[in-house]
Amino acid sequence: MTYFKPDQTMKPELWQAQWIWLNKQKYADYQKTHYTYFSDKQDMHYALALFRKQFEVNKAIKKVMLYISADVKYRLHINGERVGRGPAEIGGDYGNQDVLDYWFYDTYEVKESIKQGTNILGVEISLQTGIQCDYSQGQGGLILEMHIQYSDGTEETIISDETFKAVRNEAALEADCYDARLDRGEWLKDNFDDTSWEQAEVIPSRSLIHKPIPHLTEEMLYPKTVLIHYPQYETRIQDKENLLQEAGETLLTKGSPLTFSLDFGRIYSGRIQLEIEGAAGTHLTFYTQEIAGKNEQKIVYTLKEGLQTFENMNLLSVRYLYLTVSNFTSPIRIKKIGLLFSHYPTPRQGYFQCNDSLLTAIYEAGKNTLEMCRQSYHLDSPIHQEALGCTGDYMILSLMNYYVFGDKHLSRLDIWRTAQMLKKHQGFMFHTSYSLLYVQMVKDYVFFTGDQTILEDVLPVIEALMTRFKGYIGSSGTIEQAPNYMFMDWVPCGTYNLHHPPKTVGQGYLTAFYYKALQDVAHLEALRGRDAEERSYRQEAEQLKKAFHACFWVEEKGLYCDGRKGDVPTVPNEWLPADTEEIHFSQHTNALAVLYDLAPQPLHQSIMYQVVTEPTLTQAQPYFMHFVLEAIHHAGLFNEQGLKQIRRWKRLLEENEATLKEVWEGFDCDYSHAWGGTPTYQLPSKVLGIRPLKSAFEEVLIMPQMGDLEWAEGSIPLPTGNLQVRVEQTNKEYRLHIICPKECNIVFQWPVEASQVYKGETLEGEKSYQVIYMHSME
Repeated sequence: MTYFKPDQTMKPELWQAQWIWLNKQKYADYQKTHYTYFSDKQDMHYALALFRKQFEVNKAIKKVMLYISADVKYRLHINGERVGRGPAEIGGDYGNQDVLDYWFYDTYEVKESIKQGTNILGVEISLQTGIQCDYSQGQGGLILEMHIQYSDGTEETIISDETFKAVRNEAALEADCYDARLDRGEWLKDNFDDTSWEQAEVIPSRSLIHKPIPHLTEEMLYPKTVLIHYPQYETRIQDKENLLQEAGETLLTKGSPLTFSLDFGRIYSGRIQLEIEGAAGTHLTFYTQEIAGKNEQKIVYTLKEGLQTFENMNLLSVRYLYLTVSNFTSPIRIKKIGLLFSHYPTPRQGYFQCNDSLLTAIYEAGKNTLEMCRQSYHLDSPIHQEALGCTGDYMILSLMNYYVFGDKHLSRLDIWRTAQMLKKHQGFMFHTSYSLLYVQMVKDYVFFTGDQTILEDVLPVIEALMTRFKGYIGSSGTIEQAPNYMFMDWVPCGTYNLHHPPKTVGQGYLTAFYYKALQDVAHLEALRGRDAEERSYRQEAEQLKKAFHACFWVEEKGLYCDGRKGDVPTVPNEWLPADTEEIHFSQHTNALAVLYDLAPQPLHQSIMYQVVTEPTLTQAQPYFMHFVLEAIHHAGLFNEQGLKQIRRWKRLLEENEATLKEVWEGFDCDYSHAWGGTPTYQLPSKVLGIRPLKSAFEEVLIMPQMGDLEWAEGSIPLPTGNLQVRVEQTNKEYRLHIICPKECNIVFQWPVEASQVYKGETLEGEKSYQVIYMHSME
């Protein structure tokens, strides 16, 4: 996709603006912030700081560019209109307490927000790191620079400095608790008197880089249904249908506390939008729920007198908005209530449909969840918002993206951000296996996008990562000395969980991931023309392959075990349980052995038959089913077994039909977890058979594997346009209709013996093919 060019967001000249913050003498308790969510929070205080700058414009404007960053989070307003929020997250890892040495700034074109006469710049900045993805440089701050180009050729620059006015908004008691009776009034209007505000204070500068992704899209959504939980409330909520639309108002009559819920029809990622009129002291308590009855996040808002608006600061995950109104001695009028749906701004180009409505619904649920989890970085889920430490999730999300949205910029930025974190920690990542999946994510990115420029930054980091893992190899030639064997899967197993299994359960799968990483880094070295390094990694991989088979293969079972106790006992720690005596077998280790060709090819199908049919094997959750499905395909069994496995997602949709639950069953989890969205990648890539043969889809293989389907169709975004495929299957023939960009070279293949008849024609800007494969189903 070419609609966004990262270079357009770069500031063309050096910063003139200065970093500023609240006056240190007056606001001594609201200067410092902890570096991360996991840092020591002692003696740290939450604050919402307000910054205000008034300026005049008295002639015609040609262009206005505004550059801004803040610590921790900002909302930018011009003349009372919110025009942006940020900055983008810098990344990090679970449990990390270290500050990273860079910070993002944002770029806005704001000509349409500027008026003739008096203008007001207003910025709200939230101090302290309230969720896992929040990071800080240790002190609150704002930097803003605005360049105005006038039509007569003159220019003006407005910069953040001591001329900005600043104050703490005492209404923000906490990030999720706001008492509007204490707010600063109409401070965004040009007639507001800010003479009582302090001048901002200049603080030390910090390193800034531009954000190479577009601003997020925000869409106003209104509820689909109002749920009144107690009959006695029916008469007290007048014109409730107006809650479902922008026009009209809903009257809540005074009295005892009143509770109702708003159902948005499915889960969305966003922020509460409220316009309300009522008496000061009226109390609103919001609970967000992904499924009915399961509270997630709590937001408290106390009204001031009259008409007012409210928007919470942090991203929420919402299907049901559960609202209790209390302490109201006079009626209140809800003018507008909804959710500002936030997501990365890529058009939904990809689609998949077939005669099995269940498979179509599974694809859509993955697509919906993917869209929610693509913010200014890939989320594990909008509930958890972990700090870019879940690389296994992002690897799968990126594959889904290549088939649904076709965007490369977000994956590229996450790869770069993760490299900075790995560099700082010498290749260490909290979830040990995820550091190896990072290598897969990089290789996938280069192959699907054709962008090799990323390797200059990340390949040295990957090499350091490989050196770290080489040190984990023990006397068996496999991994024996890892600090832990996280993350295998969310599967309870006896007294422990495969989140952090003992070595005797995690050794096999982690060794398999390391083997794949060695193969992938060898490939990346070859792309860089580093022949000696490529040979070295391939030799190490070959040695590991032999050791894997010798150590884990159990002939009488016809399977690979998950690990061996070994000669040297494991020293347990918080994330590493003691070794077990028994030998374990799982879908996980065996699927990887087939997928990565650690198992001899003649064993592939017999192993995979056991993987999909043997209930005594430790079973994979939706996340690890990505690797199981890939192994089924690699073993040549997708036509027979692939759709059977994908239809297992039915149990997730029966519980929540439009987005994906984190696990099949088990622990308290969320319902917006895209790591289980592999069917959204599998259905177009395997059923329609659309797979790139050359990087950036320059050459594409079409090899449908329809299973028991009668027809299927879909589209995926290529760098040069959309590729559309429709497949129909009868007991005598297969029919394909394909439309693709003229730059794309198509290779046809069918997974059974068949005779081929085809007709192709070149249209304006694209090519069209009608292909018929004659065969016998007998």
